[in-house]
Amino acid sequence: MGLLGLTSFKVPSGSLGHPSCMGTGTPLSPVSLAEGESGAVVVQTAPGKVVTHRGGTIILPCRYHYDVSTHDPAEIRLKWTKVTEPMAFVDVFVALGKARRAFGSYRGRTALQEDGFGDASLIIRNVTLQDYGRYECEVTNELEDDTGVVKLDLEAWGCHGVGGPCGHRGGGLWGY
Repeated sequence: MGLLGLTSFKVPSGSLGHPSCMGTGTPLSPVSLAEGESGAVVVQTAPGKVVTHRGGTIILPCRYHYDVSTHDPAEIRLKWTKVTEPMAFVDVFVALGKARRAFGSYRGRTALQEDGFGDASLIIRNVTLQDYGRYECEVTNELEDDTGVVKLDLEAWGCHGVGGPCGHRGGGLWGY
């Protein structure tokens, strides 16, 4: 069957809150599946971190690949969790087929980007200080799964009453 895919994508900078926070976007590393790896789920996320400001909207990039001839797309489960401690997680968002569910403080603020087949990127609106941290994107078919990690960082916007990001996080430096 040969190579099943070689894909990369960039997160649009206009979708990430203030444009100066991300520049031109975050590319994902190319992934290819060789013959014999069919059926395996491969997840790719952005290297480094994505950045936004409090109150902004952010896309946590995540794409997945698998041999669609072996599994029905409706059987693919997408799960986003936030890593709170080395082995502790909080459920954020789960999708299975057309069913969607957000949890806790993420209800009403999260959705999948769904920009074509294999896009599991999560949109978070009205980002809060509590949203800062590491997130895991897990994709599971019947027997296989893979996980990628995205780090969300917050950059201050309007510090000390001055417009524009200033690079401080937390404390009384937000100017709100």
